[in-house]
Amino acid sequence: PTYTVKDDGHRLIVFVHGLAGHRGNFLPMQKYFAWMGRTQSVSVGFPNTNSIEEMAKHLRHTIKRLVEENDLPSENGIDIVAHSMGGIITRLALQDPEIASQVHTFITLATPHNGTQLARYVDTLKIKELRPSSALLQKLDYQLPWGNNPNMPRLICFWTPNDLILLPPESAIADGAEAICLPESSHLSFVLKPEIWGKILRILNPHLLEESPKKKAA
Repeated sequence: PTYTVKDDGHRLIVFVHGLAGHRGNFLPMQKYFAWMGRTQSVSVGFPNTNSIEEMAKHLRHTIKRLVEENDLPSENGIDIVAHSMGGIITRLALQDPEIASQVHTFITLATPHNGTQLARYVDTLKIKELRPSSALLQKLDYQLPWGNNPNMPRLICFWTPNDLILLPPESAIADGAEAICLPESSHLSFVLKPEIWGKILRILNPHLLEESPKKKAA
């Protein structure tokens, strides 16, 4: 596949979907971002695999291809927005120092950074890896508390106390990361609600909403 995207003058946004999701999950958010001026974005699809590690390898490969084919800066040229398990996939990808240096801001939406007790009721490999204290999550503990390693990107964790997939809901907060609580949200509405998309965009581009096409037209 081609990884060429049109430059919009901003960092490239890479969207990473969660368990049982697909790249189309982010299409509404991508269209909203494009309307607001962030047209340079890619939603990553993954090959059929039961391994989160393999998905992380695919994400690393995709990011490297994006940097190469679009002549992106070698540092801080990418923002990542990941939903649910997509945040764990991304954290595994960030184990590669080259990938970590290329990411400026990493936003997770209801990601089980500390696992979820709900995963104890399903016996598939991917879901077992999302159990609290799984071998995979313990492998990522060296990244915490977030912020200790200056070579890692800024991490912002969106979470909601009404999350019925993450038990407890606070597991969406990585130790040391910035946390944003949205009580009006659910696990899935992070990718569905325009008001939440606006909050995400305001983090990525604090002044972009003030210069949106609607306001320019007015």
